[in-house]
Formats: sequence, structure tokens, C-alpha cells
Amino acid sequence: MKNKKFSTYTFGCKVNQAETASLANVLINKGFIFTNPEEADFIIINTCTVTDKADKDAYKLIRKLTNKYPDKKIILTGCLINWNKNYFKDNENILAILPNEKKQQIPEIIDKKTKVSQEILYYKSYNFFKPAKGKNRTRVFFKIQDGCQQNCSYCIVPYVRGKEVSLPPNIVKREIKELVEKEIPEIVLVGIHLGRYGYDLVPKTNLVELLQELMKIVPASTRLRLSSIEPPEISKELIEIVCTHPNICKHFHIPIQSGSEKILKLMNRNYKISQVIELINYAHQLNENIAIGCDIMVGFPNESERDFLDTYNLIEKLPFTYLHVFTFSKRPHTKAYSMKDSVPFEVKRERAKLLRALSFEKKKIFRK
Repeated sequence: MKNKKFSTYTFGCKVNQAETASLANVLINKGFIFTNPEEADFIIINTCTVTDKADKDAYKLIRKLTNKYPDKKIILTGCLINWNKNYFKDNENILAILPNEKKQQIPEIIDKKTKVSQEILYYKSYNFFKPAKGKNRTRVFFKIQDGCQQNCSYCIVPYVRGKEVSLPPNIVKREIKELVEKEIPEIVLVGIHLGRYGYDLVPKTNLVELLQELMKIVPASTRLRLSSIEPPEISKELIEIVCTHPNICKHFHIPIQSGSEKILKLMNRNYKISQVIELINYAHQLNENIAIGCDIMVGFPNESERDFLDTYNLIEKLPFTYLHVFTFSKRPHTKAYSMKDSVPFEVKRERAKLLRALSFEKKKIFRK
């Protein structure tokens, strides 16, 4: 099947983006041609299920592609498949349906004649993909951590991504060296719960210790960026190394979710608003030009107008650069699924609109 063509679609987080890029890189190295869906023989769809909208977007795309291109073979994978794979089983256009832990089988499914070397694609012992190392890349996503055991009351991720697992530092350093040799300008370290990197390893380590080691091998021409990190894992040491080291992007993305202590408790978020204020002010004190983004959820069950104003006022007074605003949606298996969805849709929409307008103003201030 050499010279066959393939296309990809990716929903969701940077971890999904990293895995799709790795799969595409392997197929290109095997002689396959990356192209648009109109010309592709195979279409790989890497799904997300973090929100109800993510599910609907994936369902809509799959229906559209199977109706529009009945002659093409579609491969489904990702978090949506981990909890609802039976939804697709009767669709004749779908060649394979693979949960996250079996994504590494995709190149072999597409090219049945050739087994893919684990050395090229995959760290078998850790269920991790190697980062894509194709030429002409300005940024590479490198997954160094997977899984989450935080069990926030609204979040389905622990059910579809499993327990925490980290790639050992010696492997991370080896891959970073290879990316540096490829002259990749920016390497983004990503994970489902990146701030918990190294907690599962023996001996135990952490993100700060890893960064300190990486700084010894990363030249001035390469910079590292961190993806999203939860507030409890942002230590002063981590803030200091990000804010002061020339090879690390001056950027944090922090899922704060709410400015209301009551709502944080209902969400099972294990931190206080005072902690959030302290860490953000400390980062801004060390580097006033640091970019700080955050995730905010509106319309969580029992979110009153007072709770929303607490969130709005917190965002307004702190030096945030931008917001990712989400409305609450019920996810199966979670504690919040059985909570009464007490905030009307129109109220959720209006609150989201207000926060997005605030985000726009924050971006203008930062750019100035």
C-alpha cells in the first residue's frame, strides 16, 4: 500500500495534537502521502470527549465524512472512543475503532504488509508515542505525561485516559536532544496532568527537576514551552525557572475554572482562591511581561450570580492575558452528572459572553 494517501482530524487538547502528529510522521516516513480528505484513501479522526460539544462535533464530522466519501476508509480513535465505541460499530465506512491505548496500531492497520518498528513510533513500556521529528517544523508537541487521578466532579478525563504515567527523564532528554539536532525552534512539553510529571516514577521526580536537566542540553536557539498546569502544581520554584530562564517561554496556562470558593469545592478542585492570587502575582512580579492564560467554566450547578461575579472580579483584577471560557456540560460517570443543572442556558451563554469580552480587553492590554 505504498504511496497511499491519508488525512487527519484532531479534536481537543495538545496531547491529542501531539499523538496525531506522531502518527502522521510515521506514515510519511513509511512512504504515505499526507493530503486533504478529498484525495485521501484513509482518514484518521482523533476524538475528544471533554465536553458535550466535543462529542457532538465529532459525531457531526464522522457522519459528514462517511456520507460524503463512502469510498474512503475511516479510522476512529481518542477519548470519545474510550467511553462510547459501540456508537460507531455498524458503520461500514469505518475501518477500525481504537481506544487511546491502541492508537499505536493505526500505522499497521493502514499498511498491513509492514510492521512498524517500535523504535520508530512508540515506547511500548509506557504506552507513549515518540514526538514527530519531521523537517520544516517550527513547533513540536512532546507528550511526557498521560493520565489523571484528580477526579474533578465534572471531568470525564480520568475515565478515558487512565492512571498517571510519566516518561522517564532519560528518555525525555534523549528525545529533546534529537529535536534540538533537527533545529526545532520550539518544543512544547504536554501532558494530561503535566504538573504531576514524575510523581509515579521510581525514583520520584518532578517538573522542576526535569526542566533543570533539560536546560543543560537546550541551546540558545531552542525554547521550551509548558502546556496547561493545575494551580496546586505551580510552585515558586517552577514560577522562577519559567520567569527567569531565557530558554523557557514566559507563559503559563492555568485551569482556574472558577473564582468562587463554593463552586471550587463543588468541583472538587483542591486549592483556594488565595493560592491562585499569590502564584499569579508572584509570576507577574518576577516578569511583568509574562503571558498568563486560564480556563474558566461558567454555569456549573448551583453557580449563583454572586459566584459568577466572584469569578469575573477575580479575572478583572489579576494580570491575565487571555481566557478559554467553557460552559458546563454534563459528562457520564462524573459526580456532577447527577447534580441538578440549575443554571439556565441563556444565563450560561450571557456569562460566557461577558467573560469573553473581558478576555478581549485583557489581550489588548497585554499587547500594548
